[in-house]
Amino acid sequence: QKLSELLQKLSPGVLLFLFFFSIYLFTLAGEIQYGDEVEKYLVAQSLVDRHSLAFRPTEMRNTTGVGGQTYSIYEMGQTVAEIPLYAIGRALFDLFPQPDVNWTAELLVGLLNPLVTALTAVLLFRTCLALGYRKNTSLVVAVAFGVATIAWALSKGVTREPLLALLLLS
Repeated sequence: QKLSELLQKLSPGVLLFLFFFSIYLFTLAGEIQYGDEVEKYLVAQSLVDRHSLAFRPTEMRNTTGVGGQTYSIYEMGQTVAEIPLYAIGRALFDLFPQPDVNWTAELLVGLLNPLVTALTAVLLFRTCLALGYRKNTSLVVAVAFGVATIAWALSKGVTREPLLALLLLS
């Protein structure tokens, strides 16, 4: 009974966010899988740990750039958004050391797209309401976006498209 009272007090936006974030969280990849995702992560890591845009060469990118350093060819938007999550992962590693700093940091950086995609669904719901659509119609549009489009698939990784969608809709 207390739970139902709490749910009634929460706004539809909060409930939508919790609904989508929980779905995306349970289907999260949990690791960075592709070359461009790894490269953006390494730049975020380098910015936090070494205060440099240059990152250590990888199998995917082992050519040298200016001054013998390796730099990313990708835009900085996703990397900048990853920095706070990497920094939290790094701080947790300092408190609770593990064999590899990347275990916790990658998991936390991986939370970026579930958070962003859930926020995008809420923003889409709010946008529909602002455009004059009824609450039920706005809800259907948001749910369709969240579970019936590529948004769900992209929320599982560390790609830039969810952040682009949120910024474009904003």
